[in-house]
Amino acid sequence: MIAFNGGYLHPSLQPDRALGSALGRAARRPGAWERPPLEGVTTLRSWFARQAGEGLTAANALITAGGQAALNTALHALVAPGAPLLVESPTYPGALAAARASGIRPIPVPTDDDGVRADLLEEAFAATNARAFYCQPLFHNPTGAVLAAERRRQIMEISHNAGAFIIEDDYARHLGHGGPVAAPLIADDPFGVVVHINSLTKPNSPSLRVAALIARGPVMERLRAIQVVTSFFVSRPL
Repeated sequence: MIAFNGGYLHPSLQPDRALGSALGRAARRPGAWERPPLEGVTTLRSWFARQAGEGLTAANALITAGGQAALNTALHALVAPGAPLLVESPTYPGALAAARASGIRPIPVPTDDDGVRADLLEEAFAATNARAFYCQPLFHNPTGAVLAAERRRQIMEISHNAGAFIIEDDYARHLGHGGPVAAPLIADDPFGVVVHINSLTKPNSPSLRVAALIARGPVMERLRAIQVVTSFFVSRPL
């Protein structure tokens, strides 16, 4: 049986030898077992920032212990208990579980072959007064859809007008094949509403629990404050 619900590489595709070698080198570096900066190792933050878009730097990135931890941090920072969270319908079950565990009410917004319906997203914001929208614009889980080019700007404008953030879960960016993929939403965000999540777990190994939250503006301080409380920092050798 081949399980499609996890999204991890088959063991035969994991770069086990390369990961083992890299971890061995990392563990022997001077200062490897000292406490890292709370935001994460600067060079790694810079790498994640470059992946997200031009003009983003290490100051815009926060290292987390995997994508799920990044999502939990974003939810705690952006959505109060009892408040609504707009989500694509259908959506990633782990996002629903994280929201409900925090007392957050997921509100579904229908999708089609081109991703979330922008007109219905606008209606949902007006009806619920939600202040955040969780989405997967690239290789949506579970449909595989990619958000249409003309909708990218629309959903950012709609969220900005609603005074809301977009939590962009970019979990599969490094799993694309067959040609270039669309840039992250945050790369084209003129409003500072996108909080971007990118992870090294899916394209490498379930045990490489390393991801990043990337954002512009004062929201980064809120994300950092939650991260310090929930997990302090990520292991420096990792």
